[in-house]
Amino acid sequence: MHKIIRSAAVVMALSVFAAAQGCVVRVNPGTTPEQKDQPVYATAPAGQSQQVVQAAAVNDAVVTEQLRASGVNVVDARKVTSKAVIAIPVFRNLSGNPAFEWLGAAFSETLASKLSNVSQIRVVERSRLDEIFKEMELAQSGMVDDKYAQVGRLAGAQFLLVGAFQAVGEGQSAMLKVSTRVVDVATGLAVEGQGATADGQFRELFGLQDRMAERAAINLAADLKMDIPPDEMKKLQIKDTDSVTAYELYWIAIGDRDPLRRIELLRRAISFDKGYAKAYMSLASNIFQVTMLQPQATELEAAIDQATRLDPSLGEAWNIAGTYYDRLSFYLKQRGEQQHAQDSARTAVADYRKFIELKGGSDSVYMKGQVARAKRRVEELSRL
Repeated sequence: MHKIIRSAAVVMALSVFAAAQGCVVRVNPGTTPEQKDQPVYATAPAGQSQQVVQAAAVNDAVVTEQLRASGVNVVDARKVTSKAVIAIPVFRNLSGNPAFEWLGAAFSETLASKLSNVSQIRVVERSRLDEIFKEMELAQSGMVDDKYAQVGRLAGAQFLLVGAFQAVGEGQSAMLKVSTRVVDVATGLAVEGQGATADGQFRELFGLQDRMAERAAINLAADLKMDIPPDEMKKLQIKDTDSVTAYELYWIAIGDRDPLRRIELLRRAISFDKGYAKAYMSLASNIFQVTMLQPQATELEAAIDQATRLDPSLGEAWNIAGTYYDRLSFYLKQRGEQQHAQDSARTAVADYRKFIELKGGSDSVYMKGQVARAKRRVEELSRL
């Protein structure tokens, strides 16, 4: 969470730190109603690395002048990075039918995954958004735009892609209508001309998502005057699964609070698509929560292997793998099986390192904690 810093001395100290370390200090220097929420950053001199330090949120024009006087450049947030930073909250279910509630998180996460394939767009991680909504005690859907803008500022986003959907009918014959709008975090207002709608049958769900992702990418590119290469536009059509049924079962499982029900739903999802990496990853995670003992351990290891083989970019899968083999090493050592314990420890270290490589730059507080834990365990296991 950002600290509200009103002391000029503290801000001056931050400016010196920024100049020395090549960091970016976030400030909101405007004093008029139009300027007050305009995100501005203090940056180190050109040529130095610019790691963002979200430590200061100041509403004071005097501070801006103090920062400039100390030799730190003050620029608009959009000039700090060439990437558009976007956050995508859970979509709102306008139909009121709880049978389709899972679609809210599914739309959000799927569009985030698709837009992450565009090199000029950085999507705020879902776990980071969840943390902010929890801190602010807000629901992720159905808010007014200025509240969404508040969330976006805390997440370090320039824009929020806010969506809603309606479902009429039952099952895969239901008709879906999806709409999105882009909220500018700086103003708290929807960006004119950047809304989009799509409709079709539930069984055409993946096509709807492809069209929404393409429209969002095109709109962002036009607003920020950037070009998206054709090969990256094609990546917007990449899917986690080709089975709508498997996708539905996976997302229903994600929203279920009972780990045993989640396990059964995920097994069913995999039965419809044996190449569904995220379903294997979630299955492994849930089995691990319930038990590590045989015969479940065999299924757990198989799920880990499938998830990491099918999609080596799934950072969370490598963390699950590292944690499992780490724990297994401990149990084997307790049973006097020293060689097997050492083999498991080496596997854990390799898996943890892959996780750190993939998730070391995460903005999520939770993920940062997991990365720190993994680094600590790598050091400890390497000394054994």
